[in-house]
Amino acid sequence: MTGYEIRRANVDDLPQLILLWEAVQLPVAQLEKRLTEFQVAETAGTLVAAIGLQIYQHDGYMHGEAFSDFGMAERLRPLLWERMERVAKNHGIFRVWTQETAPFWKHAFNTPSKEQTALRPPIFPNNEKFEWLIVQLKDPTVLTIDLDKEFERFKESERARSEEVMTQAKILKGIAVFLALLLAGFSVVVFFKYVLYKPRQNQSAPSNPSR
Repeated sequence: MTGYEIRRANVDDLPQLILLWEAVQLPVAQLEKRLTEFQVAETAGTLVAAIGLQIYQHDGYMHGEAFSDFGMAERLRPLLWERMERVAKNHGIFRVWTQETAPFWKHAFNTPSKEQTALRPPIFPNNEKFEWLIVQLKDPTVLTIDLDKEFERFKESERARSEEVMTQAKILKGIAVFLALLLAGFSVVVFFKYVLYKPRQNQSAPSNPSR
């Protein structure tokens, strides 16, 4: 047990979050409107850390790191990142970006390639004083290939099922034809028996004696 609960921020956390943001000189008025982006670390009913994740399509921007005591940062950053990574994956995010500068983040993240940099959404605020870092959680190319394979497997499955249904339909049709022929044959036999039996019955009937 770490003694810390890492969870999503809620409205009741706002007064304590404002104190955290003010302590590290973050834009409180802007962040208040984005409360639900934040994950917090709580112990004994007190918020001791917070960090946000702005989500845009398949990208996430991690921002707004704040601690009540930066002496706890070394213990809390791995917990916050574990939670943040899980949240990002649950939202189907391919890439997480940040401009946080602590050594922990520089170790956990990587410098983006030119190709990756071209994919960074312009909606994410850019502070030119700091470098961008990235974690690639999923490769969309591999994901596309996997989806194509799944689609091919689905088509093959549907084709096999269609063939099975057609085979069953042919069998049922054959049974129906057989039963129809059997019924027709039975009807013919009954008909001829009736036709042949009736004349005989008429011939064998005794005539009334004359009075």
